[in-house]
Amino acid sequence: MASKFSNCSPDLCEMTPEQLLECSLAEIQSKCGLSLARCRQLQREAAAKVLTEQFLPSSELPPLSTLTTGCPKIDALLGGGIRNRGISELSGASACGKTQFCLKLCLTCQWPKSFGGFDSGALYISTEGKFPSKRLNQMSSKIAERQDLPQEITRLAYSDNVYVRQLTEKEDLMKCLSECTALMKSRPVRLIIIDSVAGIFRTDLEAGAGERAKSFRAVVRQLEVLSERFDAAVLCVNQVSDVPSESGTSQLAPALGLSWANLLRTRLWMSKIENRRLFEVVFSPEVQCGVKLEYKISDDGLNGVQ
Repeated sequence: MASKFSNCSPDLCEMTPEQLLECSLAEIQSKCGLSLARCRQLQREAAAKVLTEQFLPSSELPPLSTLTTGCPKIDALLGGGIRNRGISELSGASACGKTQFCLKLCLTCQWPKSFGGFDSGALYISTEGKFPSKRLNQMSSKIAERQDLPQEITRLAYSDNVYVRQLTEKEDLMKCLSECTALMKSRPVRLIIIDSVAGIFRTDLEAGAGERAKSFRAVVRQLEVLSERFDAAVLCVNQVSDVPSESGTSQLAPALGLSWANLLRTRLWMSKIENRRLFEVVFSPEVQCGVKLEYKISDDGLNGVQ
């Protein structure tokens, strides 16, 4: 999908078809100095590259599959696990266990398909500091010690199949996603995690609401293309912000606002009330929403307790 456009200005030639479709006609014209008719033609060419198949019969649509979380109770709440279509979001206050949940998915993704895994590796894009490799190794060691799991799970070389990128800027994220095709072509990778997407966009203070919304769409479009092409699940971690309520008080809500929320397929919420940790599906087209499951964090990751 990284085809460039010839006979254009240098700036335009470096753009992918997906990036070109995110630009307005005025923006394209300012970059290349061409007529509006030629700019429309360039966008049509970009659309043809991105949408090679206009329509498919329902019988040819790829099936939905789910990635197990490694906990039957959480899987039941999610309707089987994290789906391989659309963007799933995990949000919640600090110290709720969001990263713990993501690390566990990096392990279960490598499980055989017969045990709910994808038999593939994971790409972990970290924007919140150093990747917690020590915790990942601890969790994989605990799985290796379990007597209730078969050897094809306990003997996996888990750390060898988790590919990590650490970055902090929006431009670096866009570049990273454009480079993912090469990785996913050369190695079996069917899980993409961004921890966290808020870490990228909360520093984009100078951009207005319209520019931020455009950036959200560009990121989601690249993730959706990767998900569809490689049959991969995508999970974006989000942070929280204080939102005023009608009573005059404030309450915690996922950050980034409606322009981000409208791009999601599934929103998951983690909370901590006194000594109880609760997991909830806020919205999803596949499962019942609003049901809360209590969970705990142990050496091998998140597990439901109800």
